[in-house]
Amino acid sequence: MPDTKSLKLNSILKELKSFVVAFSGGVDSSFLLHRAHIIRKSGIIAVTIRTPYIPAIEIDQAIEFTESFGIRHKILDIPFPDTIIANPIDRCYLCKKALFAELLAFAKENRFKFVIDGTNNDDTNDFRPGMKALKELGIRSPLLEAGLTKNDIRELSKSEGLYIWDKPAMACLLTRIPYDTEVKEEMLGMIEQAENMLFE
Repeated sequence: MPDTKSLKLNSILKELKSFVVAFSGGVDSSFLLHRAHIIRKSGIIAVTIRTPYIPAIEIDQAIEFTESFGIRHKILDIPFPDTIIANPIDRCYLCKKALFAELLAFAKENRFKFVIDGTNNDDTNDFRPGMKALKELGIRSPLLEAGLTKNDIRELSKSEGLYIWDKPAMACLLTRIPYDTEVKEEMLGMIEQAENMLFE
């Protein structure tokens, strides 16, 4: 079954022609980017957003991945969006709306036709308010459109020799903070430092 979905993914990526890949460095976006690079080569660019609530280790791993495959990569530094400073319950929706608006602006300015992301079929079963924002902004999700699940993506990544195939999922630092709590950068720094110690 993954093979059929894999072929469908290829045809979607061919049809899109030129696009920005929203690249977090996680398994899904890494697999999507690698496949897009094989299919489209010069018509794509990976863009990673750096904000105070994205762990620095994720940015480093995203850079390492793109460099290892010779993929064009841009990092966009974006300040903390005012809409989520109080960590509201609709934080994920507001965050996605703000960050993907920046990606769309980048795509337009650099003449890319689409912005795509690594949402997969399993994400439709979870509480994912951010998906509503993606839909409103017209972001394409080729893995979801091809029907690929997380297991499919890990299986295909492993068979294609991608070293990230078994990388554990990571969430943004805001998920460690209770809703309706004002977020301060020192707080995020402490959380990140503690988690880095656990990883080590």
